[in-house]
Amino acid sequence: MVNARLRLPREPSTKRIKRYNHTRLYAGDGRYWLRCASALCAFHPQAMEGVLMTDYFGSCLCGTVSFEIKGDFDSFYLCHCQHCQKDTGSAHAANLFSQSAKLIWLSGADAVTSFTLPGTRHTKSFCKLCGSALPNTQIAGLLVVPAGCLDTELSMAPTAHIFLSSKAAWDGEAGEVPEFEGLPD
Repeated sequence: MVNARLRLPREPSTKRIKRYNHTRLYAGDGRYWLRCASALCAFHPQAMEGVLMTDYFGSCLCGTVSFEIKGDFDSFYLCHCQHCQKDTGSAHAANLFSQSAKLIWLSGADAVTSFTLPGTRHTKSFCKLCGSALPNTQIAGLLVVPAGCLDTELSMAPTAHIFLSSKAAWDGEAGEVPEFEGLPD
């Protein structure tokens, strides 16, 4: 047996997210590749079965929770409502919505909890250990996925900004603010 690799070698910041018999799918830095114990890995149709462009993988910050989304997203909204500002601690939430995609928990499902703001439809699922926002299905027939929890690169552009009447006053002209590749010196 040989250790054949497709695309990239495994880096320390990666983790195995799915296993197909003797083939494993790894993720890291928004990239995916297969590692196989067979020299025929590149020719294994079973290894790629179910790994399509409409499959997305994600995880929480601490790595306890990982998941797969099978299907397409209908919309991608940047929500500026006050509830989303509070629960993200930011100017807006960035959420993907789907009425047909399926959520599959790969690990840590018992570490996922949810909160619904009383008297509203505002709901959030998150990791009990690190607090990372995670997909939720609290509204019947609707899957809501925080875009930032995806490990798969997302090619979909935001559909719209919503609830701009609640936009934070400090969320102004970003073009006038200095930009840095990392932390400023």
